Amino acid sequence: MPSLSSRSAFAILIILIGLLPVGLFLLSQSRVAISKSIDLVVHTDQVLLATKQVDLDVIQAESGLRGYLLTREDMRLEFFRRNMAETYQSLVELRKLIGDNPNQVRRVDDLQALLDRRFTLMQDAANRVISEGLPAAVNVLTNEETMVINAAVRRALDAIGAEEQALLAERRQASEEAVSGARLVTLTLFLSSAVGIITLLGFYIRANARLRRAEEALALENTLLQATLESCREGILAVSEDGRVLAHNGNFLDHFGCPDLAIDGTSTVDQLRALEGGRTFGFLSDFLPTRQGERTISPRLRDTNMSVGKRSLNVYGSQLSGGGSVIVSFDETTRIQAEAVLRQSQKMDAIGHLTGGIAHDFNNMLQVVGTNLSLLERDIAGNPSALQRLKNAEAGVQRGARLTRQLLAFARRLPLEPRPVNLGRILLDTTALLRQSLGEQIEIETIVAGGLWNTLVDPGQVENAILNMAINARDAMLEGGKLTIELSNACLDEAYAAHHMEVRPGQYVMLAITDT
Repeated sequence: MPSLSSRSAFAILIILIGLLPVGLFLLSQSRVAISKSIDLVVHTDQVLLATKQVDLDVIQAESGLRGYLLTREDMRLEFFRRNMAETYQSLVELRKLIGDNPNQVRRVDDLQALLDRRFTLMQDAANRVISEGLPAAVNVLTNEETMVINAAVRRALDAIGAEEQALLAERRQASEEAVSGARLVTLTLFLSSAVGIITLLGFYIRANARLRRAEEALALENTLLQATLESCREGILAVSEDGRVLAHNGNFLDHFGCPDLAIDGTSTVDQLRALEGGRTFGFLSDFLPTRQGERTISPRLRDTNMSVGKRSLNVYGSQLSGGGSVIVSFDETTRIQAEAVLRQSQKMDAIGHLTGGIAHDFNNMLQVVGTNLSLLERDIAGNPSALQRLKNAEAGVQRGARLTRQLLAFARRLPLEPRPVNLGRILLDTTALLRQSLGEQIEIETIVAGGLWNTLVDPGQVENAILNMAINARDAMLEGGKLTIELSNACLDEAYAAHHMEVRPGQYVMLAITDT
């Protein structure tokens, strides 16, 4: 098919548009001619049916009269009179149908005059059968006048039908000629239009192919753009000046706790702000232009620090050249947690250095005190009371030495000695010591879960930790109470470890100490 320019296609389209009303007019004329032909056929059928109905009514009236003449029953006479009345009613209907044809009207008038005379003779026969007998009545129905009238009625009915058939043939021929002419012109216009439409169709197919290629290229660009947005670690939301969402990536919704939220090109910022009463996306108003009367106020586009659940976000925006804004969110939760862990580590390191120095000095003093107590023991060997006081002092030195070792372990000046142990056995051994240390006012309950795992710890440090927390609990419950120590298995997942930088995901044993 030859190539067509847009101007040629437009010219063909104008020609087709000009031919369209002509074709429609000819089609309407053809339709009118066909409709008239159908109406004529229907009209002729109606006239013929009405003519047959008149004939049938006359026959029924004659049948009723014969029955009356033979039986002398009033019912037969009534049947005759009713059919005579129906004959006149059928004549009225026939006259309505042929009212536009003077010849037919004249024939119906002649027919009615003949029927008037025929019914008069029939009524005369009905009267004579009573007064003169059946032969006189039969004579009326079979005389020459009656026969002539009956033949005239038949000829009149046949003439009416023949006239309608002739009119039908004449009008149908004229209608067929008009339809044939209209069909010829319509066929010519149809062929011309078909050639033009096929030509335009070729142009449309090529234009549609170019459009499809352009759409495919645009879809590829959109796919690449969305892939680029999804590859960004930041959350991105682009909105138009009227607040319609233009583009976004999954990180933006994930940052605000709505990863499964469905957003498309019809979504608006107002719909997002409506979620959860506006608490999640209520800040978006700061990044959109507002109108005050006839004046448009540009958005502030300032940095905003906000918390969404357990996330710490930094949100800022930039204005698009065509209106609207691009809103970017950074998840700073990990950085803030890392800074907090670093500050805590630095603080604990400083405390460790201070504690280590104090522990060394205190340990040196305890060594001097312990040595002097050992030397003093030989000087008071014969004094039991003094020896008992000396033993008490040495026990205090030993407790101070244990405290020193704990301080040095905290300061990491003494190496830990972890080994696989069952904390349930350590708790069982420590419970007896706790009952002596806490007194009778403190009730101790231990709960050890079944299937408790072994864990890698320094047993001495665990015992000291349990003892220290139990003593703190005793000091908090001056009037007595209940101390519950619980051991169970625990699995820390990546979600928990992401919010607690000091632990790694894995299997652990939990030691929980609760007081009332």
